[in-house]
Amino acid sequence: MAMQRNAHVRIEKAAAGPVIRDITHDGKTVRIVVESFGTQGWVLRVLGRHGQVSEWTESFDSAAEAITTALTAIRYEGIEDFYEDPVFQFLEQSRAH
Repeated sequence: MAMQRNAHVRIEKAAAGPVIRDITHDGKTVRIVVESFGTQGWVLRVLGRHGQVSEWTESFDSAAEAITTALTAIRYEGIEDFYEDPVFQFLEQSRAH
């Protein structure tokens, strides 16, 4: 998976609205969305193939911290965990038979 080490520098400077990054690995793309809620911090979501949402319950001090957390989770857990919802996967397999 290609990761940009210095991406957080650009993220902090462009943090007027939500920060959105698409990450592709093994032909699967997920979208990282980080939004600022003022003094409450930054909220992190990773959107999968069918609109599946993985949302962190804790907030982050910066967009860079949230993005780094998402990239780390994707790297260690695998993009499949964020890309595919097991319920949708089961339904698609059922339709194919």
